[in-house]
Amino acid sequence: MRVDGGDFLAVAATVRAAAERARNGTGATLVEAVIGNGEGKQDAIARLGAWLAAEKVLDTAAEAAMRKEVDAEVRAAVAAEDATGLSSARTIIEDVLARPSGALEQQLEDLARIRGKTP
Repeated sequence: MRVDGGDFLAVAATVRAAAERARNGTGATLVEAVIGNGEGKQDAIARLGAWLAAEKVLDTAAEAAMRKEVDAEVRAAVAAEDATGLSSARTIIEDVLARPSGALEQQLEDLARIRGKTP
């Protein structure tokens, strides 16, 4: 089943239907969540945030607290990975790919920003 990957509610409904189908024994379902060329993950997150705010599920204070909690979790995970002494993500990627994709470069920049280093 193909679904708009930028629409959280559509993805949730599609995955729910696929899980129900599996539980009923009617077989597995491949769910392909597609995000178009013009829309990135930030647009999808912003759309979900706007919907949650409109439904009064998430207010500004709760969103700020959640962002702070997620940021702390990400920083802790990055610090734990750094402590292993293993090769950097950039080194691992550059050893495999001649030219990382734009999306992968963005992820590496985000990781460098989290670590407080320049990419």
